[in-house]
Amino acid sequence: MQNSIEAPWWVACVAGLLWSCTFAASQPVACVRPTDPRQPVQGWTISAQGDVNLNCGDCANTEGELRELATNLTARYSEFKLPDSDGTACTSDLEGVLRYDRAVKKALLCNGQQWQVLAIDAPAGKGLSQHNPAMSCHEIYLSGYYSSGLYWILTGHQSDVPTQVWCEMAFNGGGWLRVFNMMAKPSTSDSAAEMYSIITRNGRIQAVLPNTTSVAINTQGLDLGMYHEVVYGWAKSSADVVSHYGYYRDDLGLKGHCYLDGFCGDNVVVATMTSSVTKEKKEIKTGNSPGYP
Repeated sequence: MQNSIEAPWWVACVAGLLWSCTFAASQPVACVRPTDPRQPVQGWTISAQGDVNLNCGDCANTEGELRELATNLTARYSEFKLPDSDGTACTSDLEGVLRYDRAVKKALLCNGQQWQVLAIDAPAGKGLSQHNPAMSCHEIYLSGYYSSGLYWILTGHQSDVPTQVWCEMAFNGGGWLRVFNMMAKPSTSDSAAEMYSIITRNGRIQAVLPNTTSVAINTQGLDLGMYHEVVYGWAKSSADVVSHYGYYRDDLGLKGHCYLDGFCGDNVVVATMTSSVTKEKKEIKTGNSPGYP
């Protein structure tokens, strides 16, 4: 983190159903989380020397398929394992053949000239790689990753292009996507006007780091219809968790909501928010000169 700023700051967070958002202090943040994460397809394919080639598909209504699979495997193999290498020379005739070397306890692949240790990489966890993106920070949190940081998600059910984002995992349940950040609360009318100019703009969804100041609320390209909760908060410094915040939710989704999905005009009601401190509900409006937020 950069040097902490001992001043409250403005934060905006949007989150999906059931969870809340975390921020680093001294920075405004906006977070989003889909409420219906796309489930990974479960299934398998087994092949062995051309004798068995079975595919369970997505394993929907699979009771009969599983019985058939078990019967076929039992009939052909008591166990599935690679044959021992036994010092067999790797020749062009064996190119592509797998063997097991008990001495080094590794699988070997013949490339037509020599045996090579077969590298089998376990797939990265959900959201840890662009090759295995999650549907949301919330899904990543539920997968067992509880540290705030950079992760990969899809921005909607129709999206197939992974986007790297910053997920907040510590505040009020974790699993939030940060879409805005500001390092210090404006202290003059000019700095307040500058902040107001920033929060009335929207930019493409991207990773919003906790020690930076955003130039827009980064929600463009994000399917806000999948998200239902919003937090606007303050903290003492960039090293602290948000302690004061306003919160609201919309069960119909956040598409069309002011600030998150575009600016709605000066002195317009954003929402009725609940204070984390007083627990009271209050109608919050956008600002206007000279009464900026």
